[in-house]
Amino acid sequence: MSKKLVAEFVGTFTLIFVGAGAIMNGKADLLGIALAHGLAIAVMIAALGGISGGHFNPAVTFGFLVTKRIKLEKAAAAAVSSRDVIHTCPMHSEVKQ
Repeated sequence: MSKKLVAEFVGTFTLIFVGAGAIMNGKADLLGIALAHGLAIAVMIAALGGISGGHFNPAVTFGFLVTKRIKLEKAAAAAVSSRDVIHTCPMHSEVKQ
């Protein structure tokens, strides 16, 4: 289970870091921001999807929970892992200010 949570953490961190980085860069237009998010999620699913299932967005995990494709314990662990990413992301403090 810890290997899955680390994979979720790394995947979510990459998605947030690359996506927010594209936005905060200020040079990317809407297409550039969309490509940054899309490529980040595609690479993370290819690299870590086999380990964690590829639920790098908590909304995906919630959808799987609602449709009973994942157990509550696993969904809660994935949600905690995703929440930790938001609080450890270096850009989180800049966005809040």
